[in-house]
Amino acid sequence: MKTPHQTIAALLAITIWADGEYSETERFMADEIANTFRIPAADLGRYIADAFAEIDGLDEAAAHVYLRRHASRVHPLEIPDIFRAAIHMVLADGELTSGEVNNLLAISEALGIDYSTATLMLCDMVKADPEIELTYERV
Repeated sequence: MKTPHQTIAALLAITIWADGEYSETERFMADEIANTFRIPAADLGRYIADAFAEIDGLDEAAAHVYLRRHASRVHPLEIPDIFRAAIHMVLADGELTSGEVNNLLAISEALGIDYSTATLMLCDMVKADPEIELTYERV
């Protein structure tokens, strides 16, 4: 990969930020993503933990600045794969929440992926696992 490993970790940490916890399931998914991207799993896990510690406690505006800074470092040809990895991380716990969708859409925007394409990518992955529970607030 041409994208720095710390950048991938930062974007994955933003996906974790929606629920505020770097769970065991997400750690397992990080190992899977590391394997896919040929990054040593221990390295990616450490980078994610460091990034999560960096964004923990940020307000939404500061997190958005953090996201944009790291998204700008993604190699253009790797954007779809890194966004798919973010979706995998979100879906790792078998639940999809409104906050997670908002974070994914913010990531897609920062990466230059339009909302409709990002939404279809998410729908495609959710469709592949019918056991994913959708959780949303009433509007």
